[in-house]
Amino acid sequence: MEAIAKAGVEVHAFQVAGKGYVDTQAPAWQERISNFERVIATRTEVRGVGFLKYFQLGNWLNQHFRTLRPDAVLSLYAGGLGLAAIRARAPKVVLYAVGSDILSVKPPAGWITRRNLTQADLVVTNGEYLAERTKALAPKANVRNLLLGIDTKRYVPGHGDPTVSSFVCTRGFSPVYNNMMILRALARLPKDLPHWSFKFVAGGPLLEDHREWARVNMDQETYQRVTFLGGLASDGVLRALQESDYFVSMSKSDGTATSVLEALSCGLTPILSDIPANRPWSQHLVAVDDITRLALVMERMIREPRTGTFPEARDLVVRTADAATNMRQLVNWIGAL
Repeated sequence: MEAIAKAGVEVHAFQVAGKGYVDTQAPAWQERISNFERVIATRTEVRGVGFLKYFQLGNWLNQHFRTLRPDAVLSLYAGGLGLAAIRARAPKVVLYAVGSDILSVKPPAGWITRRNLTQADLVVTNGEYLAERTKALAPKANVRNLLLGIDTKRYVPGHGDPTVSSFVCTRGFSPVYNNMMILRALARLPKDLPHWSFKFVAGGPLLEDHREWARVNMDQETYQRVTFLGGLASDGVLRALQESDYFVSMSKSDGTATSVLEALSCGLTPILSDIPANRPWSQHLVAVDDITRLALVMERMIREPRTGTFPEARDLVVRTADAATNMRQLVNWIGAL
């Protein structure tokens, strides 16, 4: 939102909450955009179950748009929120497919998503692999690839402790992110390794289960090297990245993950799960659930540490995933519809 606003357009951002709707936007969301005079934040409550809540949201937006008269509506996610965007009946409808809305969709949700994609004036995808899957799901959709990107001027390399091999994971504790695989690999690391540490930055519904597993199943020395931070604000996430050498993500499914881009922009060496969306971003890929392989890769990193940051990774992100540049392109595409 901030990057779109900085591209020179007025943005009205809608935060949705209510029974039957998981409000993924923390209160800090509105605070983060309050300093942008061209972003107007509105919070509305929508009640209902399943896709009914998105029908209701679309009807509410339609009523709101009669006064607002927007030039276009942009929905992050092409499924339920995409349905709401279509029903809002704005002059132009743009859907941003970001990952699970395409990769994990199944009938009947898949039929609704296909209809949304086909009816939208433009569908933008967060990665080449996601573009391929989106075209396969909705062959008649107008699909273009453009990464959401990150603030590459903010996510810059920092200075970690050169005497410690520092690993970090910023993925949440939910099944799709597969953090248990990382814990099991850490538990297998040899005891004669030079000093290392591992930080789990995020929170999530499975955090306490994972913390308890580590307490019970790791030896005391290994357990003391692993830190669960339980969820940090963006400044804390940035600091954790800048203090680290290696970024680990074993996600089972993903688009081009913002967390991966942030780590690369900070110069970290990425160790990623071998899924299509990750392959352009790392030379250190591990098959999903290959715990032994992950342990071996981390052991090698600890025994043969690199020096300094990983500039090639940052250069790639700056060229292809700078949010300011990409959102200017998106604004231009919408204006040309």
